[in-house]
Amino acid sequence: MFEFSPHNVNGIQWAGIPADNFDRALGAGGWRVDYLGATTYQARFLPQTFDAMTKVVSTSQDEMLERMRPLMQQLNVLQPLLQDHRVHLPVWAVVATRLD
Repeated sequence: MFEFSPHNVNGIQWAGIPADNFDRALGAGGWRVDYLGATTYQARFLPQTFDAMTKVVSTSQDEMLERMRPLMQQLNVLQPLLQDHRVHLPVWAVVATRLD
C-alpha cells in the first residue's frame, strides 16, 4: 500500500499521514504492519493539473485551504523547472499481513 507521507522531497512536503496511524488503523482491522518506510511516487503534473488544483484549493473550506496553501506554493515554484511535468511525491510504502 502507498499513502502520502509528511516527508520533504525536493521541496515538496505533502500533508500526509503520520506513521503511527498505520499500526493503529491496520491493527484495529486485524492486520500486522510488517514494513513501513518512506519512498517516492512519480507523478505528472501538467499545467492543467496545477490550474485544477489551484481552483479546488481556492474554493475549499478554510481548514483545507490553509493545509494545501504551502503545497500549492511549493508546486507553483517547481512547475516551470519540471522535465516532462514529472514530480516525485513523498509517500509511505506499507506491507501488512492479515492475521486471521
